[in-house]
Amino acid sequence: SCSSSSSSSPEESDNLFDLVVLALAPAQTALLLNQSGHDEALDIVRVAQNSPLQACFAAMLLLDTLPPLLTDVGGVFVQNSILSWISVDETKPGREREAEKRGGHTVLVHASPAWSETKVEESSDDVLREMLAALNVACATDIKPLQATIVLWKDAFPTVDNQQHFVADPQRRLVAIGDWLSGNKVQGAWKSGFEAAKYVFKYDCDVEGNSNRRRPKVKLLQE
Repeated sequence: SCSSSSSSSPEESDNLFDLVVLALAPAQTALLLNQSGHDEALDIVRVAQNSPLQACFAAMLLLDTLPPLLTDVGGVFVQNSILSWISVDETKPGREREAEKRGGHTVLVHASPAWSETKVEESSDDVLREMLAALNVACATDIKPLQATIVLWKDAFPTVDNQQHFVADPQRRLVAIGDWLSGNKVQGAWKSGFEAAKYVFKYDCDVEGNSNRRRPKVKLLQE
């Protein structure tokens, strides 16, 4: 059972929710706790402050034809390049007909975190131009996308290999989750939420000694 509230005072929140779950980037987690007067939640703040994330530029390209390197593969890790990952959207489950629908092949290109960090302040056009040049080198062909979009994820890749999955402060009824606590893959984000959910549903919600246990009411704060 999950409850939510659009606005309430701290006193009202104490009555409405048993736990607050923070699904935020580590810097935001530490900042929120500090600004809300919960900086004494030392375990969560300490782990968050020691788990910085690196940026990642992601370019989404629409191609009329796939280069040979990307034919019959789902994705490619790139080495010795400013790029780190290239994937073909239509190879993902349930997207087999995406090329037909979109009139071309959708390709996702990730720049490496280290390189992305050096380009955060540069224009998107300049970054995209460099990524396309690197893609041409990686694919050994001249790629001219029909469409191209680029996005900067400022909080993308963990620099610390945390495997604790979540951090809890039972006294202050706070739980922090995120892929930064469980690796930087999709399965890490799922694992973090799953392990935290098991903790939440074991949480002691007895009220004034009442032996009838109930599911906790949870407030989820996320980006």
